[in-house]
Amino acid sequence: MLSGLQRVEVIGYEQHAPFRLASVMPLDDQVEDASAATALGLEVVDLFAKLGEAGLPVSEALQTHLSSTRDPGAIADIVGHNLVAEPLTRQKLIDETVIDRRLELLREWMGKVLANHEA
Repeated sequence: MLSGLQRVEVIGYEQHAPFRLASVMPLDDQVEDASAATALGLEVVDLFAKLGEAGLPVSEALQTHLSSTRDPGAIADIVGHNLVAEPLTRQKLIDETVIDRRLELLREWMGKVLANHEA
């Protein structure tokens, strides 16, 4: 059963019937630049608020929760999970183990959504 608690790489299957049982290798999140990741996390939280101000459906409770979250990885995962429905972008976010890059992807995506909404 997948719970979404950690990124993993499927390295094989041990059983195929009556259902598949996979062998996995945990993938740890990495940070290339801690100060950049923190700044990007704050930008993503600000963009989340701007999306709400622009009239897009964002949860006030989630916005409050994000305002008190300081972990850049948690910010990326929470926002990505709750906002991104587009399959290709979602997959890129899921696959990315470097938090800085995950936040950059989100920032770019959220900027496009905001620009398209305002146009």
